[in-house]
Amino acid sequence: AWVNKKVVGTDSKLESLFDGLGGTDDINKTYAEVITSASSETVAGQSFLIDENLSPKVAGLLRDAGYDAIHVHDANLRGGNNEQVLAKAKADGRTLITGELSYVDDLIGGDTGPSLLLLRRGGATIDEQGSVITSSLPHVASSLSAGALVALAADRIRARRLPLQRG
Repeated sequence: AWVNKKVVGTDSKLESLFDGLGGTDDINKTYAEVITSASSETVAGQSFLIDENLSPKVAGLLRDAGYDAIHVHDANLRGGNNEQVLAKAKADGRTLITGELSYVDDLIGGDTGPSLLLLRRGGATIDEQGSVITSSLPHVASSLSAGALVALAADRIRARRLPLQRG
């Protein structure tokens, strides 16, 4: 249902962010392209730290789908700053899932991750957020495992390998 939801406009902040990064996208697909080849299988070895700006229920939905997922509240990082959250994700080998673009600035110029999955689906329900993430993971798992910035935007998926540099 989420893929058929009418999307109004683009995420100009996200587009500007990607335009300002050096390099090229490893992945740049529309959701229609992703869904036609969708796999519902859980991708082994993927673990996630869900940021404070997303509901703890998102972590529960990922766990229900077979993923290792915790929320920052569960990691005693409630109110933690970006550096603390990124350090926890990196130390635990987790991809950080967030809707907050400011984390990208913290990764620019760094040599390694953690990987960052930006969920930019304004107005999506918690169930839709979980569905977007789980449906997209088979397509982005190899990028996340290698170290990447992955954006699940309003109408498409984009991925850029780490390290990130200004363009």
